[in-house]
Amino acid sequence: RSTSTLASSTFTFDNNEYYSLKVSAVGDELNAKIWQTSTAEPADWDITATDASYTQGEIGLTTTTTTTFFDNVAVNPS
Repeated sequence: RSTSTLASSTFTFDNNEYYSLKVSAVGDELNAKIWQTSTAEPADWDITATDASYTQGEIGLTTTTTTTFFDNVAVNPS
């Protein structure tokens, strides 16, 4: 599969913290935010993008060059 970057942001992770990630994909509107789980969810999205290539489908989570654990993944229809 080929990939393309629609948007990017810098974020510094602390190895001793847990983080929450929220992604919204409704139609061609994509949004994402990440924050330390011990703090309140921020009101604003960290990343926003528009992409009409895929308006429905499935999710996938992956990382590179690090060990990562995902927990409590929930997918809710819009």
